[in-house]
Amino acid sequence: MAFPVSEPDDGLIGVVVMPVTTRAEVFSAIDGGPSGATFWLSSLRHYKAKAYRVKLLSPESNLAVDGERFPFEEFQVEVYPRLGTFLSCYGRYAVDFLVRPET
Repeated sequence: MAFPVSEPDDGLIGVVVMPVTTRAEVFSAIDGGPSGATFWLSSLRHYKAKAYRVKLLSPESNLAVDGERFPFEEFQVEVYPRLGTFLSCYGRYAVDFLVRPET
């Protein structure tokens, strides 16, 4: 439920950007994951893209993916539609994600 509004086979990738923030904010994002509550966090920015490129801004930069540090080199991600198969009785993701959760 990290991307509850994504559509299968739309040819786009969901990108979420979280600025440097407090540990409490990070934990609240993780805690709300199973219900899709992270979608509503005001500090997160959600984008849909066909491709993106990540470049080094300074030699001291760090890259973390799912909390794991990676060597930071420039890289590019591109979407190739219809290379995988999505099976669903509904023709979409069947999730209960209709309203903003109470805060």
